[in-house]
Amino acid sequence: MDPGPTKGWCFSGRYGPDKDPYTGAKYLRGIYEQTDPDYTGRTTVPTLYDKKAGKVAVTHKLALAIRRPLTERPRSCCKQRVR
Repeated sequence: MDPGPTKGWCFSGRYGPDKDPYTGAKYLRGIYEQTDPDYTGRTTVPTLYDKKAGKVAVTHKLALAIRRPLTERPRSCCKQRVR
């Protein structure tokens, strides 16, 4: 994926496919709009796409939280203290 000049992130073919292999979209915005035709927010990477549901499942902020080790998460989300 490359940051496109006007429509945002695009499948350029430079580092991978020239379109999304599951949806056929050339731009990431197209995938977001398939999920919600009225979507007006930003499109961000990484984006996780649920193939079975046919929609965007997880966006950038949640993906970053998932990658953080459990010890870096706030205690309020953990039932037991991690040692």
